[in-house]
Amino acid sequence: MMVHPEWALKYKKKGTELRNIRGRFYLYRISSKCNKEGKVIQKITHEMLGRITEEDGFIPRGIKKKKLVASPSSLKQVCTRESEASTYLSRISQNIIESLRIHFPQSYLEIFTLAISRLIHQSPLKNMEFLYENSMLSEDFKGLGLSKNRLTSLLRGCFIQSNG
Repeated sequence: MMVHPEWALKYKKKGTELRNIRGRFYLYRISSKCNKEGKVIQKITHEMLGRITEEDGFIPRGIKKKKLVASPSSLKQVCTRESEASTYLSRISQNIIESLRIHFPQSYLEIFTLAISRLIHQSPLKNMEFLYENSMLSEDFKGLGLSKNRLTSLLRGCFIQSNG
């Protein structure tokens, strides 16, 4: 005989039976009748009355548990970011970052972030700020200015610096 938890047993009353079906508890209405031939009492199981959960207690049959609906204000707090590719590439590229730091001390992180974003997304410069803000690079390298105008002047300056 299976032992039911206390929180489920408190809903069992006379004329009901508690059943555990695949880890869920259900309450059934039962009755009994006497078998005239063998003079044996037989249990008769009727309809399922409802389900019992530890959190919600007894849930009558036909009533669905209300699902949580996200409010528009809570959706503003949701944030998804690309992480795996940029984190992996940052980890294996420490020597590249160090070389960039030596040659371009003021802008090495912007150049590295631009290169990683171009590699992963193959996107034009005008999208780099958006891609940066939606990746873990914005957490790893905080406060970089990657607007299209900033990147254009940055690349011009790097070209002049490397050729000059």
